[in-house]
Amino acid sequence: MKMNEKSVRIFQSDWMESLTHVPVWLPATIWIPVIAYFLYNTIMSGAFGVFQLVAIAFFAISFWSFTEYMLHRFLFHAEFENPKLQRMVFLLHGVHHDYPNDSERLLMPPLAAIPIAAIFWVGFNAILGAQFAQPFFAFFLVGYLIYDYIHYGTHHFRIKSSVMKELKKNHMAHHFVAPDLYFG
Repeated sequence: MKMNEKSVRIFQSDWMESLTHVPVWLPATIWIPVIAYFLYNTIMSGAFGVFQLVAIAFFAISFWSFTEYMLHRFLFHAEFENPKLQRMVFLLHGVHHDYPNDSERLLMPPLAAIPIAAIFWVGFNAILGAQFAQPFFAFFLVGYLIYDYIHYGTHHFRIKSSVMKELKKNHMAHHFVAPDLYFG
């Protein structure tokens, strides 16, 4: 994978370094087929009507927003005495704060995202049961993709929408003014 001009090496190994670079198209390539699979199974089961699926979508996307806030606030900015835990936090999120203009270090690397998603899938399945877990997980991932691309946009797109301008203002304040605030 070719690094962009703004990238800084964080690993000596080219192989390990390549795992930390995420081109903007990669999350959609990974997660849209997963979303399609679970929604196809859900629709084919006939277990839910349109209104129920809209309600599940609303709650799952809202739960993603809550989850992102909690992870960002309490894990991605945590400070650990254990150097290995602190390195993990740096790799998950700190590198983004150190290099916020690096377009290939804005999105969660699949090496971390896939196991995290698997943990959520197992949890949703255990709590909700397979029938509800499938659409909930699919829409949770939709929320994740929406978040990922809004986040990417706040760093790299000219924003015209007043809502998006406010999101960008808050996110840039998180990066450059008050890193202990504006987590959402």
